[in-house]
Amino acid sequence: MPHPCVIAATDLTPRSLPVAGRAAQLAARLGARLILVHVRPEDGGAAGRPGFLGRGRAAASLDERLFAEAHALGAESRLLTGRPEIVLADLALDEAAVLMVLGLHRERRVLDLLRLTTMERIVLASSCPLMIARQPGLAPFARVLAPTDFGAASAASLAMAARIAPEAEFHAIHALQLPLGAAF
Repeated sequence: MPHPCVIAATDLTPRSLPVAGRAAQLAARLGARLILVHVRPEDGGAAGRPGFLGRGRAAASLDERLFAEAHALGAESRLLTGRPEIVLADLALDEAAVLMVLGLHRERRVLDLLRLTTMERIVLASSCPLMIARQPGLAPFARVLAPTDFGAASAASLAMAARIAPEAEFHAIHALQLPLGAAF
């Protein structure tokens, strides 16, 4: 069985820039390996996406960029292909991930109402706790906002949060979705 790791999943957009630094900080705190990973869609469509930092570059140059950033952090790098929720969930199982760090998704108000975001699909498919990195890992966590459904996955996430932020102020949130008729 591999040594436990922290997975830093980046979509190579400016919104995911804090991921690698925060994940490196957490991996060091947990005594875990760090794997920096980017998942390309099977159709190769990411390169044309607005905000994509590797626009117009071949997969080899993406691999080089990912490798350079991983090397600077003392991490492994992986450039994978497929559906992010499936590929990342499989990687987490294969590598004994104790935590996965993701960046913010780009806001699409209408689409986000109609379907799950990539981040939501990753959360649902993953077997390890996940964290959203909004800022680089410059200071210890002051607050932890932890959504919970009182299930085993939520309990594992809260336990991980307690390990990585023992001095933080904790806020557990449970939300109920009421049937449409209950609102009236």
